Amino acid sequence: MKITTKLLLITIILTGFSVNNAKAQTGVTFQNVPGDAYTVSRGGATVGSGANSFSFFSNTSVAVFSENDFSAGFSYGKWCPDANDNTIINFGTIIKLSSKMSLSAGFKNFGYNYITTTNSLGIPEGEVSPKEMSIGIGIAYKLTTKLSMGVNVNYISSDLIYEDASAVAFDLSATYIIDDLNLGLSASNVGSKIEYGNNKYDLPSIIKAGGQYTFNLGKNSFSTNLEGDYWLNESTLSGGIGGEFMYKNYVAIRAGYHFADEQKTIPSYTSVGLGVILKCINLDFAYILSGSNSAPDNGFNLSMGITL
Repeated sequence: MKITTKLLLITIILTGFSVNNAKAQTGVTFQNVPGDAYTVSRGGATVGSGANSFSFFSNTSVAVFSENDFSAGFSYGKWCPDANDNTIINFGTIIKLSSKMSLSAGFKNFGYNYITTTNSLGIPEGEVSPKEMSIGIGIAYKLTTKLSMGVNVNYISSDLIYEDASAVAFDLSATYIIDDLNLGLSASNVGSKIEYGNNKYDLPSIIKAGGQYTFNLGKNSFSTNLEGDYWLNESTLSGGIGGEFMYKNYVAIRAGYHFADEQKTIPSYTSVGLGVILKCINLDFAYILSGSNSAPDNGFNLSMGITL
């Protein structure tokens, strides 16, 4: 007999966050896994960051403050490579429609490790690879010179090989900028349950609040981020801290730390990163250092972006 959909779903939930006691009533947890090098390298603390190609995934409202009329980025990474070898692909873009309005879009694909199926005699029949993805569009509007609001709508698809499911989710966000201080607030993955047959699962709703302060050091700069997250379904807190030293707007050195209740959400990890700016091209790399006992250890992301 082939592996059941319920078993596949439980396996995916466990591998998505790579924790031992993830709550089974929460589905499509890949939505909250950081998917680009900039975010990973700063410990996931980017809800208060300035605008970049991947702002759609953290805080759409900041996109309207972008200094560029167009930016787009592509990222490839491995999440928990030693434990599950999950692959994550992200694409994000920002288009400035006017001085007060911007359009954003994002695509995320999460590929899980192969699962072996067996027949009624327990003989392996082959391997299958469940996949999940989301695609969405967002809009940001500047209410004042310092305050903006944003909203995303996302279509989420989950392919468990023997049964598919889909859902629609919304993200709401706000940004307030005071000189060199950025403040961000967002509520993500708010929407209907995702249903597999007779089983319904909550979306991984999360509220984030944080900020970024930038110290101008002549031709160089140093910015630091602090963020706190509340996971609605798990009723738990997590957070992150990150920093970036930018040398003459050419080279960026980054580091961050994400802390969490490892039995309920994404495990804690330390990250480092490097960024290079070549005129309108951005190249970024992030690497996760968690120790051999933590699932995210040795994870990495490579991102490339363009700004015009």
